[in-house]
Amino acid sequence: MSAIYTLNVKTHADLEELRQNFIDANSDFRHTVYVCGGGGCTSSHCADIVNAMKKAMALRGLASEVSMVLTGCIGLCAQ
Repeated sequence: MSAIYTLNVKTHADLEELRQNFIDANSDFRHTVYVCGGGGCTSSHCADIVNAMKKAMALRGLASEVSMVLTGCIGLCAQ
């Protein structure tokens, strides 16, 4: 989750290549957990949640089965 990507998407083919690269990079995972990384969640220490989840997954031997993706705001705090 700490990787920084430089996106240079100008054509549909560029977007399709990006999509396929993402699929290939995540094909070994059985599940994906999406964690909000929007402004409100960041200020509420979402990184602590991510770190605790990673630690718990590692202790249970699930780190190679579960991918965690930090997203933009998903609006849950408004609920």
